[in-house]
Amino acid sequence: MNISMILKNDSFVHTANLNSNPLYDILIDLQETKEILIDLGDKTYRNDRLYMTQFFSGVELYKILFEKEYQKVAGITGEEVKMLNKVIEQNSSIENSEYDKIVNDILQHQVNEPYALLCCYLTNTLPFHANTPNTLVNVRRELLLMTNDLQEFVTACPLCFPNLHFHSNLVNTLKSLSAPFPKFKYEIIRHLTAINDIFHPLYKESRNGGINDILKILKAEGELSCSLEGNAESARKRLTFQFKNKLDIDEELVCEPHTKLEGTSQPGDTEYMYDRIYFHGGKESISNGKTLIAHIGKHL
Repeated sequence: MNISMILKNDSFVHTANLNSNPLYDILIDLQETKEILIDLGDKTYRNDRLYMTQFFSGVELYKILFEKEYQKVAGITGEEVKMLNKVIEQNSSIENSEYDKIVNDILQHQVNEPYALLCCYLTNTLPFHANTPNTLVNVRRELLLMTNDLQEFVTACPLCFPNLHFHSNLVNTLKSLSAPFPKFKYEIIRHLTAINDIFHPLYKESRNGGINDILKILKAEGELSCSLEGNAESARKRLTFQFKNKLDIDEELVCEPHTKLEGTSQPGDTEYMYDRIYFHGGKESISNGKTLIAHIGKHL
């Protein structure tokens, strides 16, 4: 799923700068985020009213970009001007009315198209706002909720969960869910986020043991149910999956750890579900040690 991101005008106003990070570092992060988007075929846009924002007190952005005397007044370095120019100029232009509608929809939490905002100064985490590669991942997860197509969902998952590798049969396993995928997608994304952000870093630190302790942390911090199978022999029979390694050879792995999709999280839906996400902590020979997601669907 390709996305479009628009530079948010008021995030460039000097009064929005509420942190102490050096300007050059902020611009580097923003430009890196833009380059990630462009490399993946996504689009970035600029509304030309951006040039009239006061990037420094009493000094509009266009003066900073194009008039050296104001660069001296503002105390901005030549390297900062070059980076700022990259951030601003290398975008397509968007009309005022379209910009206003997109920003208003995002601020009102009424996003119906894959749009989000790129920000210069961003001190609080806001939905559909990004200024670094990490916050871009959060935006992708938020936009992932918009898709009901299984193939589109699975294709987008590696960008949304960069610590995870997904089994090639995942589209088919999702079809086995005990409720329609659109009802389950919020809970699935919540579980994948916890496995990506909580389980994977902990497992990578202590790969040779302690998985029960890691699952306890995943349960507490991720606010979800998870465990190993109770019967190891049964697990080997039911939960062995094949993944391609670096040499393009199939390796068989028992994917015993699992989180429990016990409900859809839909308002009014109190039915208990028995669906699962089965996974493996990972091996260096497969996808550089990412956590392997083997199955999302019915209890096996």
